[in-house]
Amino acid sequence: MLTKNQDIIAEFSGVEFSKYASKTGDFVKEFKSRANQKGQFLNWVNLPSEQLKRVDEIYELAQNLKNLTGAKKLSVMGIGGSKHTVEHMLSINGLNIKGEDIVFYSDVDSASLERFLYKLDNDVLSSNFMIASKSGSTFETKDGFLRVLDMLTDAYKAQGKSEEEAKKAANKHFIAVTDANAEKSELRRTSNENGWLGDLFIHDDVGGRFSAFDDHALFTLAYAGMKKEDIHLDYKDGILTISGEKNEEKEEKDRDKYLRREFTSYSFHRSFELPEERYDVAKAQAAYKDGILEVTLPKKEQKDKVSRQIEVK
Repeated sequence: MLTKNQDIIAEFSGVEFSKYASKTGDFVKEFKSRANQKGQFLNWVNLPSEQLKRVDEIYELAQNLKNLTGAKKLSVMGIGGSKHTVEHMLSINGLNIKGEDIVFYSDVDSASLERFLYKLDNDVLSSNFMIASKSGSTFETKDGFLRVLDMLTDAYKAQGKSEEEAKKAANKHFIAVTDANAEKSELRRTSNENGWLGDLFIHDDVGGRFSAFDDHALFTLAYAGMKKEDIHLDYKDGILTISGEKNEEKEEKDRDKYLRREFTSYSFHRSFELPEERYDVAKAQAAYKDGILEVTLPKKEQKDKVSRQIEVK
């Protein structure tokens, strides 16, 4: 393995990692014991297991938001970890490869706004908006939200709605991910006052760069999720391969004439070594629900090794 210094090469062959197991276990125990202590920023240790309890709720919120407005796209408005962890989670799951289903807006300059609107085909009504900010007062995120709120309101007014009706309809497009405490978060207060859908949180003492399993990332995965028909599992020569492929067809029409037909395909691929002598492949099971793939592969019963003394004659 080459490090950043190309003159140094680290060889790992022949290393007995098992002798480090005890010390590694001590580190894990230490992390877990401090994970719930305020100010330690170690809540990411328990976050994945804690979030499993909320998966169904988060996926239901994503579907409800789609149904509420009819918008198929989701625009993520946030900076730092609120944006980058979402991008990484989408990438490793093979989702949003072309950047059409999930759109990001995090800057305040006019050029960024133009690029953002271009991805929405200059139609803000085609998207819902997830506003993500732990503090609830991040300048860039707040500025983007206010701009989009005005554009949504104008779009509904153009449909003949009054000012009040237009603002009410515009607010249906938003969902907030912020601190749970309204006294701490201006964004939480805005969400409560305007009747935004659902309660999504950025948990305390996690840190933006460690928040891949926090609500903003899971909600986005739910919005862009695959169906179980798109996932394939294969087992051969002790290797379990999980792969997925999603194909989409998009048509744009002008009255009865086709203007454009576009095909999109993207995929992911992961492999795991599972030796047949240790696992009972015949009893393998897989289930996919709400964006979570669960594979169960029971271990084979290990027969006790026979030991006896052999008499020398």
